[in-house]
Amino acid sequence: MDYDFVTNRKLATVFEAKVGSGQLIYTSIDLETNLNERIVARQLKTSLINYMNSAEFAPTTSLNINALDFTNIKS
Repeated sequence: MDYDFVTNRKLATVFEAKVGSGQLIYTSIDLETNLNERIVARQLKTSLINYMNSAEFAPTTSLNINALDFTNIKS
């Protein structure tokens, strides 16, 4: 099944969660490639980093580490 606004599933390009004793912010947006040419992506990355380094970054939703799928992560 395709998930989109029609199926009314909760979708996000960025989300935050408490995972174990840590905090996680995830994005499916490429925030690494050609940032000199992609000023919006560069600004989003800067804004996310600033947010994570602020007191405002305090996720309230908990996520079990086993619920995360790391098989497609590029290093």
